[in-house]
Amino acid sequence: ANLDGASKIPLALLPNDVVFNSSVKTGVLKLDGPSSAEIQISAPTVGLTSYDIVLPNAAGAVGQVLKISSATNGGQTLNTSWETITTSGGTLSSVGLSLPSDVFQVANSPLSADGSINATFKSQTQKQVLAAPNAADGTPVFRQLQISDLSNAGSAALYNVPVAGDAAGATQLVKGDDSRLTDARVPINDSVTTIKIVDGAVTDNKISSVDAGKITVTIDGARLPVASGTSDGIVNQVAQSFAGVKTFLNNIIVQGALSVSGAFSAASATITGAVSAGSITASGTVSAASVSTTGTVSADRIKVANSSATCDGATEGSLKYNSTSKKMEYCNGTAWTQISQGTQASLSIGAPSSSLVKSGPVTFDVTYGAGSEATTISLDVGDITLGGTATGGCTITGITGAGSSRTVTVNGCSDTGTVNISIAAGTANSTTGDAAPAAGPSTSYNVDNTGPTAPTGVTLGSVPSNLTNSPTITYTAASDVGGSTVANHQIKIIKTSDSSLIKDWSNHTSGSDVGSLTLETNTQYSVTVRAVDALGNTGTLSGVVNWISISDPCLGGPAPGTICMDGTYYLGTLGGFKYKTTPGNCTNSATPTCDNQPDGLVKVWANGTGTTAYGDTGKISETDGQGNSSYLATNYTDTDAAKYCENMTYAGHSDWFLPAKDELYLFLTPMDATQRGAIGIKMDGTFYWSSSEKTGFNGAWSQRFSDGAPTVYTKNNSKLVRCVRKF
Repeated sequence: ANLDGASKIPLALLPNDVVFNSSVKTGVLKLDGPSSAEIQISAPTVGLTSYDIVLPNAAGAVGQVLKISSATNGGQTLNTSWETITTSGGTLSSVGLSLPSDVFQVANSPLSADGSINATFKSQTQKQVLAAPNAADGTPVFRQLQISDLSNAGSAALYNVPVAGDAAGATQLVKGDDSRLTDARVPINDSVTTIKIVDGAVTDNKISSVDAGKITVTIDGARLPVASGTSDGIVNQVAQSFAGVKTFLNNIIVQGALSVSGAFSAASATITGAVSAGSITASGTVSAASVSTTGTVSADRIKVANSSATCDGATEGSLKYNSTSKKMEYCNGTAWTQISQGTQASLSIGAPSSSLVKSGPVTFDVTYGAGSEATTISLDVGDITLGGTATGGCTITGITGAGSSRTVTVNGCSDTGTVNISIAAGTANSTTGDAAPAAGPSTSYNVDNTGPTAPTGVTLGSVPSNLTNSPTITYTAASDVGGSTVANHQIKIIKTSDSSLIKDWSNHTSGSDVGSLTLETNTQYSVTVRAVDALGNTGTLSGVVNWISISDPCLGGPAPGTICMDGTYYLGTLGGFKYKTTPGNCTNSATPTCDNQPDGLVKVWANGTGTTAYGDTGKISETDGQGNSSYLATNYTDTDAAKYCENMTYAGHSDWFLPAKDELYLFLTPMDATQRGAIGIKMDGTFYWSSSEKTGFNGAWSQRFSDGAPTVYTKNNSKLVRCVRKF
């Protein structure tokens, strides 16, 4: 068939254009078009000698292929169509390269766009080769070359050294048993690990292996080799060199075992470096001076300390024998701790009984756990250490308890901060004899012995118009300092002139006044404020503020009936004294209340019972009512009117008395009727008793204020009573 791929696909194939071998049935027809599409057709179905292929009328698009879409006419006619190629998997997004990371360094991997992946060798340590593991098959690694890597080396070591006949400075790689090697030519360097010295001579097997760049020395014959030019014998100085190995003894680092078959004396070996990571084994005698060192003698994992050593960071990990307890101990960096023999005795410290105190007491419960032998518990005050920031004044005041429990009491702390306890090791043993470890520090509790700050901004309100209350006192609250809380603010009031106490420290709320005071007129008083915390610590005092009480208008001799600062009324003057009286209508009480209504309280002058004043008493003064009242109340039992005034306390005063005749007259003059009515004086003809007696009449003077007439009545009459005081 002639297929023109550059133009049109033929409309039909002639029957003889495609011929298959019917015996093998493997004929294939390929149709290549401009889009590299192809169609493959297997051999005809059995019984068919040819196919009729029907091609599409139109040309296919880029990326499409011809595909048999159906078969007709018994399979002889194959119908085709253009189909788009579809994929059955995902897409390729990147390409990477992976190589051993300890050998190669790979750059630009992975690639997700056009580019190059580069691989280079990594830098390696000198004197190493890439080979399988030593004496084994496996993945190659970089390592040092070993004797076993060279099949023809045998058991002898190889050395890159000068040999006999070489030019100066020249070296060769030779085996250790090469006859050209001389004693003088054997170097001591980092590649030599073993030197064997027999009876002072360096023999042919003086170098037996190469390992890690260190040296093992085996000495037979009880002495070291002598240096050139010296007599045969023991080497007596560190600086003297080995004759056959050209090095100093103090440069030898012992990595393996230093074996001595004879006596190893003090002069045999003095090591100024470190003896580590191996052991010194002697089949003979190693005296105290045999090995001396100015460096550190250790075995990398075991350090031994003397019995008096302190356990700290320098001795951490060391062992020592405790000759007292007959036990081995180790240093944990803080304390020597017994190595367990079996069951470990344990103990724990409980939380403090209080989290915040002023001084105490505070208790801690100490419990010895399972495995502890209760009969061995020996906890004492000396085993307990106080810690924290406020241990001043603190003492262990008691250790109580029995069995596996103890209670530790701490008291008397005087600082401010934290307190805890710790317990030393060894306060009990386990059932197998192990000492109990140390415990603590415990949970801390707070101690507060510092009072609050001072209240600030103390100000006073207006001065009250009485002598019983302070002004309002306002301030900014204090703050606590030591960890407690402010419980109250308190005030104190004194008389400024003599510091006499008016009001001792008492709780107060900012913005309120202080009542029930006894103040004087026109007098300065001082106020101070402080705070108290919940533990009773008193704080810093505020600044002092002052006020001056109001002046009493009665001090200057005002008009009769003027109300005074203490709530009494001014009467007038007599004999150089000023007089006051109570408001009207006082109750029948030693501390009466008076509502200033018209008087209603009546008493008899003398009731004629008991020690009676019904007869003459001699108290006839008409101006000294205070003297009359005091005498009558003291010497007689039935002087009701005088006793009432003498025993009365009112407006903060207790010097009241029943007025004498002339003193009672002050209610009449200079007072007028209006003024009398204003203070509760009755003016309806009712009489008021005086304390002045009328001799010979069993009577006493009385006064009525309707017309001012004085009258004598017998003492057993009931009359109105009005008390007065003078100042």
